[in-house]
Amino acid sequence: MTRPEGSAPSPQQMQAVMALCHQGQFTEVLSKLDLLLEAFPDACAVYNLQGASSAALGRYDGAVDSFKRALSLTPDDTSIYFNIGNLQKKIGAWDTAIAQYKSALKIKPDYFENLRNKGNVLQNKGDARAAIASYKNAIETEPKHAPTHYYMRVALQGLGDLKGAIDSYTQAIKIKPDYVQAYNNMGNALYEKGDTAAAIDSLQKALKINPNYAEVYANFSLPHLLQGSLEEGLKLYEWRLRKNARTVAPARVNRIWDGKQSLNAKQFLAYEEQGLGDMIQFCRHLPLLEHKGADVTFKVKPILHALLQTMDSNTSLSTSRPEEYKIDFETPLMSLPHLLNTSLETIPVMNPYLFADQHRVKKWGEILGANRFKFGICWRGSKAKIDVGRSFPRSLFEAISKIPNLELISLHKGEGEDQISNIDFDITRLGIDF
Repeated sequence: MTRPEGSAPSPQQMQAVMALCHQGQFTEVLSKLDLLLEAFPDACAVYNLQGASSAALGRYDGAVDSFKRALSLTPDDTSIYFNIGNLQKKIGAWDTAIAQYKSALKIKPDYFENLRNKGNVLQNKGDARAAIASYKNAIETEPKHAPTHYYMRVALQGLGDLKGAIDSYTQAIKIKPDYVQAYNNMGNALYEKGDTAAAIDSLQKALKINPNYAEVYANFSLPHLLQGSLEEGLKLYEWRLRKNARTVAPARVNRIWDGKQSLNAKQFLAYEEQGLGDMIQFCRHLPLLEHKGADVTFKVKPILHALLQTMDSNTSLSTSRPEEYKIDFETPLMSLPHLLNTSLETIPVMNPYLFADQHRVKKWGEILGANRFKFGICWRGSKAKIDVGRSFPRSLFEAISKIPNLELISLHKGEGEDQISNIDFDITRLGIDF
């Protein structure tokens, strides 16, 4: 190939390659870029585009090499740092991504895309406060960019700042009136705030924009359930199985039970869903399947087996799926209330339906004694998103601790357990045997 004059491709050459990029033809793009690099071996823009195209094809090592070459030629090109940051974000290397975005921002502090993406990575990393700061800087640069208002709202809601979250959603909707995700999540925030009527209104507006939005229907179930409309709420809750980001797999097509087919002598698999508390609450529906004639297996974490075995049931507990020929029907546990047509009047009431190990009851009764009133406490959830709003300062227990003849006992296990070392009132710790 004859090397043309100049040190970089012409605008027309780059535009032709960019057109292929926009069409998603990245393999063809890389072939064209190889030819351009033969003619222009020091063309930074070509290496930068080569890196971005390689990343789009999942060729991450090659992408990094191309970006490094581009930086060696033009170390002040903020777009290269941005592209490297995006690559690291894609593979989950949060700290490296943040470092690259910061490098670009040192050169260009008002680089909107860098500020926005840095906020996204910080949010993914779990640093909501730093994410909000980055989003605020991005909004100062581009105040009418609706998605950034939306992202900031997500971070605010994660911190429990419902008012700030709702304000951000409102601003995003003002900028983009058909922003269905903003209406959906504002409905969630309003529900968390306790404004059920406003939550329903926001979710209804989301459905007018997109009548097939599974996330909205799933969220719509919550106010219905709260108001006691179990049949409608449980029906809507089944939309969780159609969401893009599902937390549990739906029953396979050839294993679906519609709630009407006979279960007599059928093998029925129920499998765990959501947290330990949910499984403890909803396991009470398993005996109802037995009453319909089913041989029931419940796939569940081993940590719950000892407790669930105390239930008056013949359900088999397992940590793995049975062999295929042993499954006639299957469903996630949280679908059982809907499939069994549960209403307020037919919620299974077996009081109690789970029992403590009597040997342990006797053992701990002797250890704790009966001389004072025992008050068990926990003060925080995990760092998971679902536990936001479930933690509070340990100092709030101090006033209770002053009540005569009362003993505070820590039931807290795992992360945060050591925090009671820094308090100035009495809490009994039960040690590693508890």
